[in-house]
Amino acid sequence: MIKQITNVTSEELVAILDIWLQANIDAHHFIPKEYWERNYEFVRSTLPKATLFTYCVGNEIVGFLGLMGSYIAGIFVKKQWRSCGIGRKLINTVKAEKMRLSLSVYDKNERAISFYLSEGFTLKEKKIESETNEIESILFWASNR
Repeated sequence: MIKQITNVTSEELVAILDIWLQANIDAHHFIPKEYWERNYEFVRSTLPKATLFTYCVGNEIVGFLGLMGSYIAGIFVKKQWRSCGIGRKLINTVKAEKMRLSLSVYDKNERAISFYLSEGFTLKEKKIESETNEIESILFWASNR
């Protein structure tokens, strides 16, 4: 079940941050784990400013999408729930509400790039992300309604 959260509770924030940290460590083996750990507090302070869409199984948050305006800050799913269609459901929920979306993804995260391209996103540009020195692809999606 997908739920939009506008005022995140402290309990929800802890669950979301745990998913964020572990999913980033898992997906970005090419970036030291310490990078994500160092950014934990920054993300903790900025997440409540985002529009959050959570995917719950029962009362447990197992995935979420963070949206800042029309920019997807990320889609993160607990390891045991990946490849179950949760990311697709989250992104389709946001597509139904927005006419345009953008996001950035590390080029070495081939699984994510493949997913976004399959969801109709197109490459706009590539750039070097300054903190990690990794190449990022900037992707866009536009509704045809």
